[in-house]
Parts: sequence; C-alpha cells; structure tokens
Amino acid sequence: MFAGVVPSVGTLPVAANVAIYKGTLVARDASGRATVPGDTLPIVGVAIANYINTGGAAAAFTVEVEYGVFGFIMDGTAALVGELVFALDNQSVTLTAGSNGRAGVVTEIRNGLTFVWINPALSVLS
Repeated sequence: MFAGVVPSVGTLPVAANVAIYKGTLVARDASGRATVPGDTLPIVGVAIANYINTGGAAAAFTVEVEYGVFGFIMDGTAALVGELVFALDNQSVTLTAGSNGRAGVVTEIRNGLTFVWINPALSVLS
C-alpha cells in the first residue's frame, strides 16, 4: 500500500505504564515503544489521540503518531530557523541537549510558538 512520498502517520507499540496525550510529543524508548520524552529519547512524532496505559503492560496497544510541522513553546534562548531543538517535556522544546531527546528542526517562529519539523528520520541528527 502506497503511503505517499513522505509518510505523515506512523504507529509504535506503547511502553508500559505511560500516559500519552493528544497533541504532545512522543518519544521512542530503547525497545522501540512509544513513551513520554526524557532521558535523551528521540522524538518520533505527535500523538493523534490520548493513549492511557497507566498500570498497563508494554505493547498493550499501538500509539498512532503524526509527522510534520507543529508549534511548541520554546524554553530559554529563542531558536533560529534551521536549528535542531530538543524536547524539554511533552509540550515544549529547547536548544539545550543535555538529557533532552532530539525533537526536530525549527521551520519558523510565529505567534509565540516555535514550529518544529518532526519526523522519525530526524531522530538520528546530532
């Protein structure tokens, strides 16, 4: 089945004991499961719906994520277009790598939001 030149949606099995909310950043853990951002985990997309697996087992269901350009709150120094940003939490990005996972590349800054191109292929950038 043809999914288009650049896929816009993907799925991952859910990690154990997590709550992922619609419109928030979704990270991929070392087992390839969808989880909340943290511990240098790469961002793979934005949640299409709420996925509540608190108290649940890993891979209990799949999480659907969307790829594309999304607006987030920028924490700290303002980013420039073309810069790599990192997930500070599930709703904001930062220029600080540290223990924050790679989120994507800034495409524009408008109306108080930093717009970031998010795609799982970008998770390999350093």
